[in-house]
Amino acid sequence: MKKKTKRLFLEEMASPQFVAPYQAAIDKVTGILEEYKISVKDADHQRIEMITSRIKTPQSAMEKLKRKGRELTAETARRHLNDLAGIRVICCYYEDVYQVANMLLSRPELTLIKQKDFICSPKSSGYRSLHLIFEVEGLTLPAEEEIWQGMPKESTAEENWQGMPKEPTAEETQEKEEMQAGDPALLPGVRIEVQIRTLTMDAWARLDHELRYKKEIGEVGKIVKALRKCSDSIAEVDDKMQEILEWIRET
Repeated sequence: MKKKTKRLFLEEMASPQFVAPYQAAIDKVTGILEEYKISVKDADHQRIEMITSRIKTPQSAMEKLKRKGRELTAETARRHLNDLAGIRVICCYYEDVYQVANMLLSRPELTLIKQKDFICSPKSSGYRSLHLIFEVEGLTLPAEEEIWQGMPKESTAEENWQGMPKEPTAEETQEKEEMQAGDPALLPGVRIEVQIRTLTMDAWARLDHELRYKKEIGEVGKIVKALRKCSDSIAEVDDKMQEILEWIRET
C-alpha cells in the first residue's frame, strides 16, 4: 500500500466534512431512542438501560476495507461499510430488545437495510445481539463554518496535493453561499448500525473482546470453548429473568 494513498485516506476519513453526516445520523437515532426511553418510563421496568455510540476510527475503517479487498478511498468506505456510525442499546430483558427494535422499525425516517439476529442464531463464538442497519433520511447539516471548525488547514485544501487550490464550480459556490446564509444542506440517506442486546449479553461481549485480544495467549481452543459455554449459561440466565418478570406480572 502506498504511503500517500494511506495518508490521504486517513486524513479524509478523519475530516469534519466526512464525519459530520455520520454524527448527524447518530444524533438523530439517539434522539429517537432517548424519547422512547422517557415515554415508557412508567412501565413496570426501564426498557432501555444505556445508549452508547461511536464513529469508526479511520484506522479501523482502513483495516476492514483491506479485509474486504476493497479500494482504499473514502467513497468506497461510504458505499461498502455499513457500520461507520454505530449505536449500542443495552436493555434488561429479551422482550425489551425486540420492543426497541420494533419501535425503530416503525419510524418513517429509518429505512431497514439489513437485519442480523444473533440472539435467535448466535455466532459460533457465542456472541448474541440484534443488529439493525438503517438508512437515516432527512438529515441536515449546520453551516459550513461549524462543520469545519477546528479542521487543520493542511487537511482542507487541495493545494497540499496538487500545488494550488482547485477553483470551485458554480454549483459548489451556490451551495456554500446557501450554507453560509444559515440554510441547512439536506443530506442523502446515511447508514448506521444499531446493536441491541441485554445487560448480560453486553457483559459477555465485553469480556470476550478483552480475553480474545490478550497477547501471547495460550490454549486458544480451550478458551474459545469456555467462552461459548459461558455464553450458553448467560442465555439461560436471560431466559430465567424473562420468566421471573412474567411471573411477577401475573401475580
